[in-house]
Amino acid sequence: MTHTPVVMESSQQSDFIKYWLMVRRRWLPASLTFLVVLVISLFRVYQEEPKYIASGQLKFEEGQRSSELIGLDSAINENERGQSSMQWQRSLDTEVLSMSSPEQLIKVLEKIGDPRIQPSLGEMQENLRIVQLDETNVVAIRYSANKPELSAAVVNQIMQQYVDENLEKNRASTLAAIDFINRQLPEVKQRVFRSDSALRRFKETYQINDLDSAKEANAKAQNDLQVTLDQTHRQLSETQAQQQKLQSLLGLDPQQALLTITTSHASITKSHEEVEKQIAEARSNFHPDHPVIQELVERQVQLQALLKQKAEESTQSTSQLSLVGNQQHDLRAQLIQLEIKRRGLEQQLATFRNQLSRYNLQAKTLPQLEQQQNDLERNAKAAASTYQNLLEQIQELKVTANQATPTVKILQNATRPEPTRTTYMSAGMRGGMAGLLLAASIVYLLERVDRKLKSKEDIRQIYPYRILGEIPTFAEAEGEYSKLPTLANPASHVSEAYRMLQASLKFLSLELSPRIIMVTSAITQEGKSTTCANLAASLSQMNHRVLLIDADVRLASQHHIWELKNQEGLTHILLRNNVVEQHSLPTHRVSKGLDVITAGRISSNPLPMLESEEFSAFVQGQLDTYDYVLIDSPPLVSVADPLVIGKIADGIVLVARPEHLERELAQKANELLTQSNLIVLGTVINGVIDSNEPHSYYSYYGRYTDQVHSSSNGLVKQLTELHH
Repeated sequence: MTHTPVVMESSQQSDFIKYWLMVRRRWLPASLTFLVVLVISLFRVYQEEPKYIASGQLKFEEGQRSSELIGLDSAINENERGQSSMQWQRSLDTEVLSMSSPEQLIKVLEKIGDPRIQPSLGEMQENLRIVQLDETNVVAIRYSANKPELSAAVVNQIMQQYVDENLEKNRASTLAAIDFINRQLPEVKQRVFRSDSALRRFKETYQINDLDSAKEANAKAQNDLQVTLDQTHRQLSETQAQQQKLQSLLGLDPQQALLTITTSHASITKSHEEVEKQIAEARSNFHPDHPVIQELVERQVQLQALLKQKAEESTQSTSQLSLVGNQQHDLRAQLIQLEIKRRGLEQQLATFRNQLSRYNLQAKTLPQLEQQQNDLERNAKAAASTYQNLLEQIQELKVTANQATPTVKILQNATRPEPTRTTYMSAGMRGGMAGLLLAASIVYLLERVDRKLKSKEDIRQIYPYRILGEIPTFAEAEGEYSKLPTLANPASHVSEAYRMLQASLKFLSLELSPRIIMVTSAITQEGKSTTCANLAASLSQMNHRVLLIDADVRLASQHHIWELKNQEGLTHILLRNNVVEQHSLPTHRVSKGLDVITAGRISSNPLPMLESEEFSAFVQGQLDTYDYVLIDSPPLVSVADPLVIGKIADGIVLVARPEHLERELAQKANELLTQSNLIVLGTVINGVIDSNEPHSYYSYYGRYTDQVHSSSNGLVKQLTELHH
């Protein structure tokens, strides 16, 4: 985690270097693009005519909503007010657009009327700007023209025309509101009447004047009934207990007592009188429908029926009854009275329970009735308030219709403007920024279109092999050995690069011991033949015996590099039936320890010869005479020859040239080498371009070239004499 900032910084530096190299490679088109854009920008300023920009301001005020005009604005909640404000804002945006509509501009042109300064409709639309200032209700109107009087006249006319139309619009809106209220008044009045009637019918139906008093009375009645119910229940229990006791003494139930004895009329009459007395007292204290009164009345009826029954029984069974003692007669009378009392108490309990149920039902119904009453009262109040507001508002609107005012006013009139024109500095800054952006786009586009590998790093990404050497770009001198800097100028940095290449191959010999080395490339013109020739020269300068074979029979080039004749060569050797003696080979001694066998006769299909056992035996046989055998083979992507030659070689040196090798072709060459299972010793990057590399050390060696130039000339002269 502690290394994260370092890694990010390194990545940023790498991206910066990559972009910088892209600019270095494409500096010419980028510079031309930047200069052209900058010059065009400055030239436009030079040709620009002065402009007169007049400016005016209109202030908008939120117009009255329809609810305000008819007096119902108080009924709108805050959420609806916010929505109304948003709608008014959108309406303001619409008005801003309508001010610049063709219809409005045509009216402005007609009112200006001066044909000398009158612009066309297209010019007005192009030069007119109407914008709303941020977070304000102010609209700025600007018009640009070549004449100062025209720009001010257009702005002022647009503002005045809009104010006049706004005034007419407001007056029409007020008249429309008056007409609307006149049409709504009868309906609102009828609504008030219906609301009052509904409230009155509700109170009459349920006989409710005060719901709070009704709820209190209901609660008190329920409580009283519950107390009376409990008392009656206790009395019934006591009566039943007494009745049980008398039944056990007499051995009779109440029905038998009624059948066997006639209760004295005096006792029943006395009970009847007491009930009548209680009824009188209850009627003075309770409502006629009260349960207590109803129970006493029912008891009175039972006593009357009993008196009548006993009178009849006494008449019919006088002869059958025996006389009993006064005490037994009184007990039977008490039993009969208890039975009458029990029946009366049971009737009372049933009556009290029914009454309590009615009160409970009423208690549940009261909240609903209260809600209905509140709704009716609220509707009646709202209707009455609306009707009163409409009556008041219509009087105000009649006055407003004659005193209509606009909801927009001119905040600032346009005056005669001063001339304005773009400065060279601002135009240069804008042109420079546009030029930079366009130049960057050009650089990016060219890099995307160009599929060539640009630098050593690009080649490393395609070829996953070790880098054996990096050969800088060098200019071919006139005269002999123009492509052989190792011989023409041994002290140059190019020669040193080739010596580093042969040193890298020596280091490889500790692991692979390559003696037969094939030099190839992906495509032509990558410098494989020149690299092969200079590598051979460098090895020979290190006192190694080297044989250079030009196996690129289709397009031979070694005889051109060494300026040799090509009458006989490799094809002549392979066309013979057997391998000739070493001393009779068509070799050319080009320097000490270095022999060259040219390609010989050009062949369009040398593959059978290169694939033959004679070629393999010939190459292997040269190891008895030479330390190294270098084979210059055709490119990989073009023909199959290098894949055949590579089978007899100890290793392959792959030459790649930046700004020449395309990415897709390099990938194809790498696939061929991988599929063929050939041994690749490494890659030689030929023609390294300093401008494409972030760091280059080859230029540091250039200053030594002049110091050793004289000694190099002497060496070249000796080599030339040896060659001839």
